[in-house]
Amino acid sequence: MQKILVLFSLAAIVLLSGCATSQTLSDADRSSIKSVTLNPKIESVPLYYDTIGTATALVVAHDNNAVSGAVETEFMANHGIKIEDIVRNEFVQQWNSRRVFPLVDKNGDAEITLKINYYILGIPNIFSPALRPGIGIEAIIKDKTGKEVWKKSSVTTPLNSSLPKHTWDEMEVNPALFKEAFELATRKVVKDLLDDLEKS
Repeated sequence: MQKILVLFSLAAIVLLSGCATSQTLSDADRSSIKSVTLNPKIESVPLYYDTIGTATALVVAHDNNAVSGAVETEFMANHGIKIEDIVRNEFVQQWNSRRVFPLVDKNGDAEITLKINYYILGIPNIFSPALRPGIGIEAIIKDKTGKEVWKKSSVTTPLNSSLPKHTWDEMEVNPALFKEAFELATRKVVKDLLDDLEKS
């Protein structure tokens, strides 16, 4: 029963985070965009902390109703780890390497807005004491008139075996493991977002 609850909680988060509709970039909109700016504000939610004891709570945790891991949130603050910075840095790095459109500081033809729908430290199964990261990100491009011309959401969860897993004790001793885990999870999600934009 506990295993079912853990898996169901993760599945619920994926469904809630990915329920937003996608929109492809039309040829007309693509040709009208010569440069873009990145909205400096990245909307986020509190960290989810998924253990056997909190699995059921995660079924209803989303956006402003999120269940926060207070200890983990304090840990991030104490070590200067900001999920918004991780997402922004990875997005800019991948964007510049692809150069779908030139990224400018201001006065672009369109604006990209990023939203972190969830991020989580979760157990991959009930037999594991280690935790894996997960993150869901939504990206939206609007033109100068405010019209939404492209939208995509992507997620990865603690069930993704390609992501690293560490016990909480290991991450407390070495905070770099915590940051690296979310950097790798973010890298996968951002790649998926930009792959979609390139092929739209």
